[in-house]
Amino acid sequence: MATALLGQAVVAASGILAARILGVEDRGILALLVTVALPCTLLGSLGGPTAIGYYVSSGIGDPAAMWQMGKRLLARQVVAVAAVQAVALIVLFHDQRSEAQIAAVLSIVIPSATMAQLYAMSMLQGLLEFRAFNLVRVAPPVSYAAVLVPLFVIGGGDLLLVTILWVITVVVVAIASFRVAAGRVMRASPSPHARAVSQREVLAFGGKGLLGTANPSDGLQLDQVVIGAFLSPVQLGFYVSAVAFTNLARFIGQSIGMVAFPAIASRPASEHRRLVLQYVGLGALACGSVTLALELSVDTLLPLLFGEEFRPGLRFVHVLLLAGLLAGVRRTVAEAARGRGRAGAGSVAEVISWISLLIALPILVPTSGALGVAWSMVIASAVSVVVLLYLALRPTTALGHDHGPPGEVAAGGESGATLTLQPRPPAT
Repeated sequence: MATALLGQAVVAASGILAARILGVEDRGILALLVTVALPCTLLGSLGGPTAIGYYVSSGIGDPAAMWQMGKRLLARQVVAVAAVQAVALIVLFHDQRSEAQIAAVLSIVIPSATMAQLYAMSMLQGLLEFRAFNLVRVAPPVSYAAVLVPLFVIGGGDLLLVTILWVITVVVVAIASFRVAAGRVMRASPSPHARAVSQREVLAFGGKGLLGTANPSDGLQLDQVVIGAFLSPVQLGFYVSAVAFTNLARFIGQSIGMVAFPAIASRPASEHRRLVLQYVGLGALACGSVTLALELSVDTLLPLLFGEEFRPGLRFVHVLLLAGLLAGVRRTVAEAARGRGRAGAGSVAEVISWISLLIALPILVPTSGALGVAWSMVIASAVSVVVLLYLALRPTTALGHDHGPPGEVAAGGESGATLTLQPRPPAT
């Protein structure tokens, strides 16, 4: 939890500093660069980091072998992701001024570096190296905020310089994270029950959970893409100033979920439902508490921190705080479901969430603009939480067991037997 609070503090600080340095329009352009890079990262990874973390934490895979597989996957993924990102940036920035176009070119490095960090984090998480994991997790926002402080103090900086500093910090942190994870892998010993895990199994498990990580707001930031592409960078600048206050609930929910994932995966299946309820309850209580505090204070905080030119962001902030609460709870439930071996639960929930979103956006955006986007995200997030919670808690199969990753059966299930894993042919 301390890591969540530190991470949120520096994320908020970096957002405020960037807004103060850039102003409303350029802050919106920077946000658009982020909204292109983030989905490229999540979708381009093909769920590989999540799968590797699961196989290591559950004791199925040898950490050294899984680490080598992760590096091979990463080498292939960065090429494909860079090509897709370049096309998206051409479409969105072809009519922008030259400074914005150069910043867009520089941002092509971001997904590759971020994917490298995700693989390092997943390995640390799987090895239960939570201290190193938390340090790696907060390193990007801390580093970024640190380099923005001098710009703010001297009153200089523009979009291009801020983008350069962003790229440098992400790349440096990714390299350092990779080195930390490699050192922990060298000291790790495989479980006595570890076996060879094929790349096909890893991609199958990652693919099942991929859409679950591609939440419209959390993962893909579709709300910001819609505003940046169809409304204006100025509206996006106002919107992201309001979104900054929703990050605390999201970050706390994710922090609890990241502990829940390996904790549930490493316990007998007979304890899974109790642990899911325990962690989800904790996540809902923590996220709800901070959201209530922000609802009571944000009208004063937003113009005070971001400046009076961002005051129009108050139009969105209370709606987005509700969406942030739901997103935080969703992150906890999603990680708990993966820990139970139900990687596909998040994907099913997101399919239904996307359907809800695609219905809501055409109805609300034409009449309410960016506020309609915010309400659409509330609707989609609420649907996702309800469906995902049902899938995470539903009774086990008629055979009496939870399923682990593709190609595995968790024997004993909820009958109270110790969780053991028996190999079977990979699912097709």
